[in-house]
Amino acid sequence: DKSADDLIFSDNSKAVFGTSSDGLEIFHNGSNSIINDQGTGTLQFQTGGSSKVTINNSGRLLVGQTTSYEIYANSLFQVSATGGEAAISVTRWSNNSSSPYLNFGKSRGGIGSYTVVQDDDRLGQINFCGADGTDLVSPAAGIAAYVDGTPGGNDMPGRLVFFTASDGGVAETERMRINAAGDVIVGA
Repeated sequence: DKSADDLIFSDNSKAVFGTSSDGLEIFHNGSNSIINDQGTGTLQFQTGGSSKVTINNSGRLLVGQTTSYEIYANSLFQVSATGGEAAISVTRWSNNSSSPYLNFGKSRGGIGSYTVVQDDDRLGQINFCGADGTDLVSPAAGIAAYVDGTPGGNDMPGRLVFFTASDGGVAETERMRINAAGDVIVGA
C-alpha cells in the first residue's frame, strides 16, 4: 500500500517490519545503507517463491542452499547446485595479458594486522573432497602452499605441496613437493 516515495529514507531514518526485537530494519546511518535482521534468524533473497541466497545467523553466505554444510571446514561462503551451475566463476574482461586472481592470505595477527608468518606456516590450501556416506570432510587430494624459510620485508620463501589419500587412509599423504629452491621432490 506504500508508494515509492514512502520508501525514501533520509539519514538516520528507519523502517522496521515486524517488531523492534524480532523484525527487519532498513536504514541509512549517514554513511552506509543497512538491512538488519533484528532477531536470530536468517536473511533470504527469493525469486519465484524459492530462496536463491541466504545469509544465516553465523554470517555464512549460502547460494543455492538455506543450510550450511561442512565440507572440510564450515566455510563462510558456500555454493550448492545439482548441475553445472555448481561453480564459481572469476572472469576478467580486458584487452591485455592480465588474468583474474584467486588470492589466499595469511597473517599471524588479527584482521588488518600484518604480523609476520613463520617457517612451515600453511598459507593456503585447495581440498578435493567426496561424500563418503557420512560427510564431506575427508579430502581425497589437496594442494597447499607453505612458508619455506624465514620471511622478511617483501621476502616470502614458499613451497607447494601436493597430497593424495591412500585407499583406507583417513588423511592425505604428501606425494610431491616443490621447495623454495625450485627442487621437485616426488614420492619421498
